Amino acid sequence: ATSLTIRGEGAVQTSIQQGIAKSWIDVDQTSGSQVINDSFNVTSVTDTAAGQTTVTIANDMASANYCATAGTNQVTIAYSNNVFAAGAYKMDALNGSNADTDSEYVGTTIHGDLA
Repeated sequence: ATSLTIRGEGAVQTSIQQGIAKSWIDVDQTSGSQVINDSFNVTSVTDTAAGQTTVTIANDMASANYCATAGTNQVTIAYSNNVFAAGAYKMDALNGSNADTDSEYVGTTIHGDLA
């Protein structure tokens, strides 16, 4: 694949491939069955329990060693027991008592290397 770099801060060169999101998703867990409002590089989601979503990545990551950043309209978001695989990950929306709770908005962005 062709590699492209740009000037970042100062004179530092930045690889565009390393800096862009490889996958992202906006999920509504409250509709009875989880609904993908919008996404990029995501095949599907699975409702595994209240507040729990497994996201299947369309084009797998190179390994399970990638960075996932998430947000929700609940109190916090967590990743279930660090369940990361090259092709999927599981996340939980938690309320103020740290109990899994369906959330109207759960958003996640993945950064790392594609397979």
